[in-house]
Amino acid sequence: MRWIVFVAAFSLTGCVLDGEDCGLGLELVGNRCVPQKTPLPYRGDGHRDSGFLQRDVGDRPAVRDVGTTQPTEDPWAAYEIVRVIDLTAPADLRAEPDAPGVDLDAVEIIGDDLFGFAVSVESADVQDPFGRSRFLDPGAAIGEEDSNWVSLGGGQIDVRLGLSRSLKSGDIVRIAAPPIGNFEVYDVYICTARNVCDLLGGGENWWEFELP
Repeated sequence: MRWIVFVAAFSLTGCVLDGEDCGLGLELVGNRCVPQKTPLPYRGDGHRDSGFLQRDVGDRPAVRDVGTTQPTEDPWAAYEIVRVIDLTAPADLRAEPDAPGVDLDAVEIIGDDLFGFAVSVESADVQDPFGRSRFLDPGAAIGEEDSNWVSLGGGQIDVRLGLSRSLKSGDIVRIAAPPIGNFEVYDVYICTARNVCDLLGGGENWWEFELP
């Protein structure tokens, strides 16, 4: 009878050992051998795998903390440079050798609460294909429209906008040209300081582009 009571007590309380090895899958806790609580090994692909059972946790719904949602920044917020590339055809360049190509008076930006213009030239490649151009100063594109311009002659120019706030969708980039000249065409890009550029479109003479 004593032997049966001892076996029953052993089964209910676990090994009552002190410092001895409990054996595989067991650990000594408070002088008792109890099953180890080691987590299943991680497989590195989103599963914990016992070697036999694979549990797919990929179907659980995503959890979103709506209490910490931040306002989304406008995609144009980092843009502040306008690039104008002269695409005037050679025949039209030749038609006005003293002012060849796109005549750029100003680059302006207009919005609900914004009016700005180019405040500096970042880079310029002004061409004089016939050696007769009278409008070679890229600085003429700085400031508001004032009937003082640079003729790109088939070249290009990058100007930085002076902004009282970041750009946003709906703002308008205006390419101001003097009310003279032949058929002058160009592409306009809006760029970040890191030279990430988006094409706004092609224009002719005086033109406006809205940021989508």
